[in-house]
Amino acid sequence: MFISRDKLVEEVNAIYSECSSPDWDGYGAEPISEMSYRNTLKFVNLLFDELPDKLINVDPGADPDGACNLYFYSDQKNILSISISIDSKLDYAGFHKGEKFLGSECLVNEIPDDLLKRIVNYCQTN
Repeated sequence: MFISRDKLVEEVNAIYSECSSPDWDGYGAEPISEMSYRNTLKFVNLLFDELPDKLINVDPGADPDGACNLYFYSDQKNILSISISIDSKLDYAGFHKGEKFLGSECLVNEIPDDLLKRIVNYCQTN
């Protein structure tokens, strides 16, 4: 199922609203920081600039350390999680066609090529 930029931004806004208070999960989670939220919106907009009609199966979420998260999946064997922090750090991990990978990149004015290629792989997986 494809998701629009507006719909994903709406979902990120809802996650921020729900998780911007201390202990939002009942287990002592840090609130999502405003900078992590802003960096996530920046990432989403850059992503749609690169792949305007190709985003499928992406869900936003919150990490207990106060970062936002985007979760891409095509099935239980093909998943990618990207955590977007206050300092524009992109920590990611996933599985794709039997390959396990993880890494860390910095978000500046574009999505790093390696990470963008991995996202495209999820968008093309049937």
